[in-house]
Amino acid sequence: MADITTALQVCNLGLSYLKIPAVDSITVLTAPSKEVKEVCAQWYDLSRQEALRAHPWNFAKARAQLAIHTSDPDFGYENQYVLPTDFSRLRFIGSNNYGLVGLDYDIEGAYLLYDGGDETTLNVGYIKDEEDVSLFDPLFVTYLALIFAKNICYGVTGKTTLRRDIREMLLETGNQARAINGQDKPPRRVTKSNVLGARRKFAGGSSQVTDPKYISF
Repeated sequence: MADITTALQVCNLGLSYLKIPAVDSITVLTAPSKEVKEVCAQWYDLSRQEALRAHPWNFAKARAQLAIHTSDPDFGYENQYVLPTDFSRLRFIGSNNYGLVGLDYDIEGAYLLYDGGDETTLNVGYIKDEEDVSLFDPLFVTYLALIFAKNICYGVTGKTTLRRDIREMLLETGNQARAINGQDKPPRRVTKSNVLGARRKFAGGSSQVTDPKYISF
């Protein structure tokens, strides 16, 4: 596969799965139309955001120090923090990258509601809405092209059987892309139950104080 560095190339790759000729541009959607160019314009950004939210892709990982909002939530939480404008999916809260298991938080609109952190800021890791196609992993490009093809298939071909075929290809490609993405940087820690962690800790008679929830590789 030649290097894919633009949204237009991703769209044309998706069109190739549908056996539709490539387009020479993606126009801004101005009016309802069945023209392929305008369908591409209508669905590309939505397809990219759908693909990015589906998995914590390494190329789209980012970190930020969120600023506290001047007004508090009406109830339930003491603080709310302003999410980044390119926010897509939350990965972890705090500085240790332990994930989100066991944390009490909520996302409402453009805000993260959480009682931890200090008075003014909160460290988080997140998946961003990455728009630079040149940064996409090759497997993600194929995955995104198939999502795009799935989303526009019926609108431009009217063929439900072809859409089913695309969905089957998407499942296989998605599994492969997720697996390789995970192998590139395995998790540093595995979350274990408190009971099993405590059993391992005290069975050997150790008095060392450790967190039984996390066992390092």
